Order: sequence, then C-alpha cells, then structure tokens
Amino acid sequence: MKNQELSRLSMWWAVRRHLNAYSSIWNGNEPFSEASAMLTQAIEQARAALDVQAVTSKGVATDRILLKSEAINRTLAISQSTKAYAKVAGNSELLSAVNYGTSALTKMSHHELAAQLRTIIAAAREAGEALRKFGVTPETCDAALEAVVSMEQAQSHVRTMITGRKAVTMNIPEIMATGRKALGTMDNLIYLFAVANPEFVAGYKTARVIVHAGTRSKDGPPAAAA
Repeated sequence: MKNQELSRLSMWWAVRRHLNAYSSIWNGNEPFSEASAMLTQAIEQARAALDVQAVTSKGVATDRILLKSEAINRTLAISQSTKAYAKVAGNSELLSAVNYGTSALTKMSHHELAAQLRTIIAAAREAGEALRKFGVTPETCDAALEAVVSMEQAQSHVRTMITGRKAVTMNIPEIMATGRKALGTMDNLIYLFAVANPEFVAGYKTARVIVHAGTRSKDGPPAAAA
C-alpha cells in the first residue's frame, strides 16, 4: 500500500476507536450502525492485505537458488560418472542423454531444467548395476531426484506468493472505496447527534483527520508515514 493509503487507514482506525468508545450513542441509528460495520469490514480487509504484502519472498527465493544448485550438482555428479561408463561401454545413446554441463543447465528455464535433470537421472537408472562401480547407485539417483522435487516446490511457493500479492493489490482500490463510502455516510449523519452529544461529534471530527505514525501493532492501526 502507498503512504497515502496507509495514512488513510490510520485515520479509519482512529475513527473506529472513537466510535467504539461512544457506541451507546449511535448504535440505535440503523444507517449509522450499518456504515460503522462497513468501516470495520474495510479495516479488517486492509489489515489482511497488509499482512499479505508484509510477507517477503526474499528468504524463499534464496532457498530456491540453493535448492536449484543442489539439484544441479547432484545430477551432474551422476552425469559425469554415467558419461565415463557410456564412453567405456561405447553407449552413444546413453552418452547423449546425460552429456550436459553446468553452463547449459543453468541457462535453462525452470521447467526445462527440471525436465532435463529428471531425464539424466532416469537414463542413469536404466543403466542399472553396471553403473555401481562408477559410483552411481539407486540411492544416489533417489537423492538427486529428491533435490529436483525440492527445487520445484520452492519455485511453486514463490509463484504462489507473487500471485497472492497481485490479487491483494488488485483488491486495495475496492477496500479503500468501501471505507470512503462508510465514512461518507457517517459524515452526513453525524450532525444528528450534535445537540445531545456534542463531545461525541467533536471527537468524531477530530478522528477524521488523525494520522498515526510508527510501528503497526497486532491490535493497532496500520503504520503510516508521518
């Protein structure tokens, strides 16, 4: 959210607190009560949006890079040993299937890389026991495949986080519009209480221009730039 939107949310929260403190005055007025509930809904939706935006994909992206490196390294170890065997055995088909280096693999897209690593591992598996004395066993193939799966899961996690943020960002204008509508209604109705409850009305007007600055707490308003 932009600083302007955060400032507006802080004002919403100030209004919400004031309304809570004087609820006995206005809760008998149906239109005002409905607008108050609408404001509360907008605040909760905005809080949820901020929570989603606050989640960073930096750590997940770092894990993805490390897991990608792990998958490539484990598979290349199998590839190197399998190439040695294929040359000795004169198996050109097997040699072609596993003949990939670090440079070629790292230039591939995520899906291309995952597919190629799986192909290399599968080719080595098919060679069976003949590869054991070259250092390739079913266990080493299993470990490499697990590394590939972990790499794919990390990529999927990052993609999900990005999609979630985009969805939240698209909802923000609607959330802000809901809050503005609620306040507009209350602004029009607040004067109904002016004669009997001037303190409530004065506090409401003050809250409508409040901007909080600082750290957002769990039960407090969203932080806003001063």
